[in-house]
Amino acid sequence: MQLSSNVIQILAKLEEFSGRKLKRSEDLGALLELAHSHALLAVFDRLAFLSKFAAKAFGIMERIGRSGQGYEQLLREFTGTVEEARRLLAQLTEAAPPEFRIRFTKMYLDITPAALEELRALFSDLSWYKNWRIDHRNHDLSGFLES
Repeated sequence: MQLSSNVIQILAKLEEFSGRKLKRSEDLGALLELAHSHALLAVFDRLAFLSKFAAKAFGIMERIGRSGQGYEQLLREFTGTVEEARRLLAQLTEAAPPEFRIRFTKMYLDITPAALEELRALFSDLSWYKNWRIDHRNHDLSGFLES
């Protein structure tokens, strides 16, 4: 998928902000491009919020283990968050070219252990985006994308 120069600039800022820790930057850029071109930035921002929660929750679940206090409640919240995030990803990719949508669905949305690991990596990148947006609250992204 062809990315606009503004999305490429945002990805460069995110790479720098994350300390070069982005794992799925091309797909992150494609999602941002789709969100902008189809007036779905609010959906993208919600996805970033959910991704940050899911990434943190999974880390806590790994740390405390299945027998840890609060694990079951956290697992329920994590599962609900992942389900909503998957719906938002499907919504964002609806208008994508078929070859991208098929690859993206197989890579991130299939119900397989491999797809869940890929989704976790994408969540990590979306979390960096969310953190960057928090640090740049006064930065109007929609205006930046349109310039």
